[in-house]
Amino acid sequence: MNKFQTYVNVQKYTRSLNMKKYFLSNPIERNSSGITPGHSNLRNRSTFNPQYTDTRHLDVFRNMVCKDLESLNIKRVKDSQCIKRGILSLEKRNDIVIRPADKGGGLVVLSKAYYFEEMSRHLSDRSTYSVLRGDPMVMYKNELHSLVEVGKGKGVLTSKEASYLDPFYCRTPIIYFLPKLHKDAERPPGRPIVNGIDSVSSRLGQYLDVFLQPLVCRLPAYLRDTKQIIQILDTIPCTPNTILVTADVGSLYTIIDHEAALTSVRWALESSDLSYDHVQFLLDCLKFCLLRNYFWFNKEFFLQQCGVAMGARFAPSVANLFMAHWERDVVFQDRPHQLRCYRRYIDDLIMVWEGDLPSLQLFMDKLNSNTKNIVLTWTVSHDKINFLDLEIFKSDNVLLTKNYFKTVDRNGYIPLSSCHHRLWLCNIPRGQFVRLRRNCTLESDYLAQSQELSNRFVSKGYSRPLIMQETEKVRLLERSVIVADKPPITDKEPSNFKMVLDYNIHLAIIYDLLHETVFHNLTLLAEFGCSPPKYTA
Repeated sequence: MNKFQTYVNVQKYTRSLNMKKYFLSNPIERNSSGITPGHSNLRNRSTFNPQYTDTRHLDVFRNMVCKDLESLNIKRVKDSQCIKRGILSLEKRNDIVIRPADKGGGLVVLSKAYYFEEMSRHLSDRSTYSVLRGDPMVMYKNELHSLVEVGKGKGVLTSKEASYLDPFYCRTPIIYFLPKLHKDAERPPGRPIVNGIDSVSSRLGQYLDVFLQPLVCRLPAYLRDTKQIIQILDTIPCTPNTILVTADVGSLYTIIDHEAALTSVRWALESSDLSYDHVQFLLDCLKFCLLRNYFWFNKEFFLQQCGVAMGARFAPSVANLFMAHWERDVVFQDRPHQLRCYRRYIDDLIMVWEGDLPSLQLFMDKLNSNTKNIVLTWTVSHDKINFLDLEIFKSDNVLLTKNYFKTVDRNGYIPLSSCHHRLWLCNIPRGQFVRLRRNCTLESDYLAQSQELSNRFVSKGYSRPLIMQETEKVRLLERSVIVADKPPITDKEPSNFKMVLDYNIHLAIIYDLLHETVFHNLTLLAEFGCSPPKYTA
């Protein structure tokens, strides 16, 4: 256990109590959202900590917790020898690279030679990537500073936003790839991902997404998640002539031309209520993020000349708007009467076609005949298709669904022997069974597929009677309630503070210690207008 970090977490909690008391005495008028219209809520973390002349209660509370922590006798947990030897063995290997699989949740062990070979294959595409002479961070930081100052000068940015978007310290982005094990198990192709966390443009991309994401949610083809497509399919009539279609957009993020991205985003922003200066500033931000997308690999710096980097905060929104701008002309402007449903989850598309195959083929050929490099790979069936985590099929002129288990899926559930909070661990099966019940229209499919799910949990240490009990509880739930959207939470309890602790194997001991200390200081909590905290790790 890292006692110092625990001390820091206790100090953060006492600061929250202090802030609570201060603002109870000095209330601030805010609008309902807490965000000024036309601005984001992005800002640097506040370091404000009100100082009172009488902080005896806080001092007593903090000192009691720290004293108890100091007196704890923490015993080192002995790791399984085989696991320990395995980890030490892998640490000494410099000829392999371990990466999570692109799909399925498994881990892939690659030879370092193949990993570099595959990455070099991607980076050798000079139409997409170019080699830089050196690290451009200082130059890009200066350009970012100038851009932020322009936005602040025009009143587009508040001083807090400007300070947040122009960080003092930046990290160099790096590129890696996720092996597509589902396409080739021996020599899996890679999906390149740029890790740009805390890079020069990362906060600017976050700012962009604040304004682009609401526009994406209003698109006619927008699909939020699995629950929404289930709701849509429940409203679509089905006949023997109904054809189910899915499609995948090939390499969507890398085919987006920078000018096409700017055009698509400009088109979307025209429908917003933002001022002209604000729209222009957002376009300048997007241009900076696209043209200054650099990264490091194997002692060299590269610049991405085409496409949007997977891993960037704004990338899904730009990809959605790029596709929507194209769909406006080829799909929705002259929509075929046979097209009963057209929805898209970023680069995964689903259609329900009420007509014959020749007319469908003409429509698919029309979509693939474009100047935007959009290539759709189609799957067509009169009986069933797989989409996201659903298997969609026809039965008695009704569209039904059940869960789709991918062939590359791995049992990635956390073992019950983990040191995570016991209640949290025991709630995992219920959440997964609820998801399974949501995906299965028929109860018989739920019962059949729950056997596979049950076996996965049992292999992770859960008792079969407990799993069978959860299976039965979920079976009795009304599926229509599970599929329906939950009403938004409007009334929050401001007095319910959480004490956030870093995860460690001795959390149970710390919970007991904190609970006892807080119990003896209920008078303190009442004075600060707070109820006993919830502990979160």
